[in-house]
Amino acid sequence: MDRERPIIATLLGVESGMYETNDSYCEAIEEAGGMPVQLEFVEVYKRLKELKPDGILLPGGAFKTPDCWYGIEGGDDEINPRTRAYIDMLDYAEEYGLPTLAICAGIQLLAVRCGALLIPKIEGHKVTGDAAHTIRIAENSRLAKIIGQREIVVNSRHNEAINPNSLDDDLIATAVADDGTIEAVELKNGWNDFVIGIQFHPENLANHGDETIKRLFRSFIEAVKN
Repeated sequence: MDRERPIIATLLGVESGMYETNDSYCEAIEEAGGMPVQLEFVEVYKRLKELKPDGILLPGGAFKTPDCWYGIEGGDDEINPRTRAYIDMLDYAEEYGLPTLAICAGIQLLAVRCGALLIPKIEGHKVTGDAAHTIRIAENSRLAKIIGQREIVVNSRHNEAINPNSLDDDLIATAVADDGTIEAVELKNGWNDFVIGIQFHPENLANHGDETIKRLFRSFIEAVKN
C-alpha cells in the first residue's frame, strides 16, 4: 500500500432525519494513523468501488432492521437505505478481503451476516458515562492479544444484542458481560485476519484517553497497512 495514511471507509450518522458526521469514530481513526472517509447511505457499494478504501469501519446507530433478523416470522422484513448501506459495506469488505472493525450496530449486522439472530430488547445496557460494566475477554482471542488484558471496564449504549444461542462454529463470542451479553465477536474463517465486532463504543473510550482501548484502533490500522 503506497498511501501515507490508509483510507478507512465508514458511514455518516443521522440526527433528526439529516446526515451528521460521526466525529468520534473519525477522531479515533485519525489518531491511530488512518484517514476516515464517511459515506451517505446511497449507492454505497458503487462508491466504495470508486474510493478503493483500505479498511472498513461500521459505526453504531439506531435504525429499523428486518423482523426476521430477530426470528420473527411474517413481520416487516423491509431493508431500508441505512440497513442496505451496512450490508453493502460488509459485501465490499468480504469481496476485497479488507480488515473490518464493526461497532455497536455494526457488530449486530456482522452477526446477522454470519447467520446469527438478534435480541430486540435487553435491559441495563443503555447507560451514560465511560464505566458501565466489566467484560471478560476470551484468552486466545485476537482481542485479548490486542488489549493485553482479560477483563476491562467499558461503556454501554445499546438496546439490542446478538442472541448467544444463534451462533454457529464460525462466529465466536470473544467477550461477554456478566449477564452473558455478547460484547465482542470474531470470525474463525473470516475474509481477513482482522474482522472484529465490538458491542460497546471503543471510539469514545479511546477519545477520552483510554490507552488500553487505543490499542484496538492501532491494531486495526496496522492490519490495514499490512
